[in-house]
Formats: sequence, structure tokens, C-alpha cells
Amino acid sequence: MNAGVLFKKLNTKAAVTEFLGTGALTLVVALVTSSLSTLSRGQQAVGVGAAVLTLILTGLKSSGANYNPVISLSLLLLGKITLGRGILYLCSQVAGALTGGALARALVGSAGRLRDPSFLLSPPILCMESFFSFALVLLVLHASVSSGAQANGRNQHFAGAIAVFVSVAAALGASMNPAVASGLFLSTGTSQGLGALWAVPVLASIPAVGLYRLSDPDEAIALPSVPAFLSRLLPGGANGSQRIGAWREYMNEGVGAFLLTGTLLFASLTGAVPGPIAAGAMLFSLLLSTAHLSGIHLNPAVTLGLFVRKGRLDRRAWAHSLGYVFAQFLGAFLAAHVGRVACGPELAGMAVPSLPLGVSPLQAFAAETLCTGALMQAIGIFRVNPTWPIMLSPLAIATALTACLMSASGLSGGGLNPAVVSALYLAKFSAKEWPNVWVYGVGPIVGSVLVGLADRFGVEKGGGAGEERVEGG
Repeated sequence: MNAGVLFKKLNTKAAVTEFLGTGALTLVVALVTSSLSTLSRGQQAVGVGAAVLTLILTGLKSSGANYNPVISLSLLLLGKITLGRGILYLCSQVAGALTGGALARALVGSAGRLRDPSFLLSPPILCMESFFSFALVLLVLHASVSSGAQANGRNQHFAGAIAVFVSVAAALGASMNPAVASGLFLSTGTSQGLGALWAVPVLASIPAVGLYRLSDPDEAIALPSVPAFLSRLLPGGANGSQRIGAWREYMNEGVGAFLLTGTLLFASLTGAVPGPIAAGAMLFSLLLSTAHLSGIHLNPAVTLGLFVRKGRLDRRAWAHSLGYVFAQFLGAFLAAHVGRVACGPELAGMAVPSLPLGVSPLQAFAAETLCTGALMQAIGIFRVNPTWPIMLSPLAIATALTACLMSASGLSGGGLNPAVVSALYLAKFSAKEWPNVWVYGVGPIVGSVLVGLADRFGVEKGGGAGEERVEGG
């Protein structure tokens, strides 16, 4: 057989890319976390994220830049790669990771020591591993596989979304990559507990694949029919395809709120990344990967602000907005209570915003109102615009969220999201802070609605605006 034909038949180029990419990633992780490194935990995470970005961009055309058995398994379950290619990728990734770990051990030698990866086996970290592995698979599939992302050009920038997400997750302590974990364990000469770091991400990827198939319009998965008494309220009325589209939008909002709330919970648990930065990073990744599905509001205040901004006061618009709000509350409640069950009530307690000592509820209310209004104004300015680069709008909105959360933190603790805050309070089950909960519910809604109304009348005075979907946060 001709060598060129054999090379193509065995996908050797793709296998080599996966081998080198996974090996390089393992080597970077091992070296930046070794005792010889002077980098802080946050700087280490930035280094890992930079490596992920570079490796994805260099290997995307050759192999799809999986570098992770969990991603390859997810693509295999979706039928995007064949069984033979999946096995080839798995073997290449494991071999590359083991080689990278051995090389790191040889480079460090007796001059220092590599970080013991056994800390990944603690119950809170395994819970975090499951959560972020689920999120990683969902983000990758929506950003790189969905034709909706391809149609609006977002899949061209999915490397940035994944790199930012991996940076934050790695800083918090998640691995999300069984192959890299294998290389790290080998580099320290131990394998005890490694099976858990294979089982947890693999098991988390299965519901992520199922959820992707339910939420992506390309997948031929039938959703439950809408009850007759609701069919007249949902967008599209009797049009079945539009009603199913509404279900998918609600599902995406609920999942997004789940991921945002969970990220804040784990950021509070570890303290390695400030909550506002973690929230902004997650929002950025969600906007780049799933905004084509629902616009990614994730916040009842933002949804209501956008509702009054558009000026459509008919019952279908009301029902659609309330569907978004219900999904956001449901997703946030689920994340908070799953975190409570998995890691204890103290997890929710650490993430609950509270009034600092000496600050009155009225001051906190003003801070929540002004900062949410500022966020809403940023969303109105940086809405989807075809003349701007794809990454500009998500980046601007995500940084605006981070800035507003940090600005409000000194006066109110930084809530700005009624769904997330109420879910955290309910999960904590503590009654002494309840008298001040109204601050985090009423303040953001008032600020967002006022800005939405001002924008609406300003737009109408200026000649009107289209009904384009607006991205939120």
C-alpha cells in the first residue's frame, strides 16, 4: 500500500497532533505547578489557559484539537467521529500525557518536586471536577459542533472561550482531563485514586451530551409537546416548531444559570479566584458558545429590562419573558442545592452576599440598583452588531459584569442577580439574613427596568430599532 494512502487511512497526522498536544499540555501543567515555579495559583492558571489556546489553534485543522478523552468520548457518542478514530485519539492522548509527565519529571529532577496530584481526590474537588467536566463538554459541543455557532461565526473563536473557561476551572482546582491527570500521577510515581479522575469526568460527560442533543436545534430529539392552554401564550402560537424553539431557549437559560451559580459557589469554596472574575469568565464562555440559542440573559433583572426595552407588552411577550425568568430561577436553585448536598451547607453560605458591617439596607439597595443599571446599559450598548468582531460583545459584557460586581461588593456584597442570590439564600437555610433579601431582589430589577425604559423611549425618539436578539449577563 502506498505510504501516503496508509498515512491518510490511519489518520496518523491527527493521532500525532493529539499525542503532541496532550503531551505538551501535561508538561505545561506539571512545570507551572512544580516547586521550582514562582508563579501564584492565578498565574499558573493563566499559563495553562494560554497553553490551551495555543494548542487548540495549532491543532484544530489537523485533529479537531480534542486533547481530552472526555471530549473525544462526547464526539463519539454524538456520532461526530468514528469508533476507530475515537480509539486512536484515546490512545494518542494517554500516550502523550504519560510522555509529558515523564519528561516533566526528568526536567525537574532532584532540583525540585512536582506537585502531588492527590489533592484532586478530596470530595469537594471531585464534586468540582464533575461540575466543570459537565460544563466543559457542553461548552465545547455548542461552540464547535453546533451549526448555529458556525452560522454566526462564533465557532471561529471557541478556542478563546474554552481557554478562559479552563483557566478559571484550573485555578479553582479542577482537572477535567483524565489523560493529563494520568500523566501528572505518573510524574509523581503514584496511581492510587487515578480511577476516580477517569470515572468522574466520563460520567459527567454523558448527561452533558444528552442535554446538548435536547437543546441544540440540529439534533433530532423530540421535546415534550406544549400543553394546549399554554400554546396560545408561547411565541409562535400554534406553530409547533417555534414553540419547541421556545422550550430550547428556556432550557439554555436554565443550564446557563446553573453553570453561573455553580461557578460562584466553587469560587467561594476555594477562594483561588474572586467571585466577580469567575462569574465574568463563565459568562464570557457562555456568550461565545451558546448565545445563539437564547441570548444568555441568566438574570431575571436583565430579562425584564430587555422586555421593557423592546416595548412589546402583549401576552406572548410576557409569557416568553416569564419563561426565561422561571428557567433562570430553576437553574440557580438546582445548582445551589446540588452544591449543598455534595459539599455541605457551608458551601452555599460562603457564596451568599451580605451587607457589610455598618452599611444600611438602603445603601445596599442603591448600590444594587445603580450597578445593575450600569450592567444593563452596557448590555444595551454592546448588543449584537454585525459590524463588530464576534468576540467584542461577549468580552465587553463579561468585563462589565465583573466591574459591576466588584463595584457593588463593598456596599451590598455584590448580588445583581435575583435568581442566583435567592437560590443561595434558600440553600443556606439561614433565617437571620432574610430581612435584607429584598435588597437583592428589588434593587437589580428596579435598576434594570429603569434603564430599559430610558433606552426604549430614547430609541423610539431616535427613530426606532430592530427586534434583534440582545445578549445579556
